[in-house]
Amino acid sequence: MSRRAVEVRGKAYSWAAGEGLDPAAVLELGPWITACARAYLRSAAERGMGLEDLAQAGALGALKAARSYDPDKGKTYLSWATRRIRDEMAALCRRPAHQSLDEGGAEAADGGAPDPDKAIEAAQAMKGLPLRERGLLAAHFGIGTGCAATNAVLAGRMGLSPGRVNQLLNQALSRARRRVTRNGR
Repeated sequence: MSRRAVEVRGKAYSWAAGEGLDPAAVLELGPWITACARAYLRSAAERGMGLEDLAQAGALGALKAARSYDPDKGKTYLSWATRRIRDEMAALCRRPAHQSLDEGGAEAADGGAPDPDKAIEAAQAMKGLPLRERGLLAAHFGIGTGCAATNAVLAGRMGLSPGRVNQLLNQALSRARRRVTRNGR
């Protein structure tokens, strides 16, 4: 198996076909991973995650890139890794929220995202709701962002307790259901 040196941010690292790039090259990408993470920070924050979570996902993407990198394909490691770093961060933002509530206010059994049927129902009825309730439902179900916010995140953003956020969500969902039922949807 032939080895050769590949330059990553001014330093040479070993590369071999079938093995990929020396994983130590990932350490050179720390500042780049942090810069990429800042682009996803808003979506992650709505799910109760921070810069550290995104950086960890980015580092995983950089490691995967190091394993699959092939300099013979004509790309630098940085450009090859950037795609994988961003893919991992985006996947993190698409994962279900850590906590969600069903219509009775109890935590969802699987601890995952709210029921998709409820999200569709909420989206259909949101136009007739007051602005605060529309914003709350949109954030809770991830409408427009793809990242549903937990009650804890919503509570922090609104300056309320998680229990009060639960009450407001239930009130907004009840109002939305009445609109959907009244309109025959």
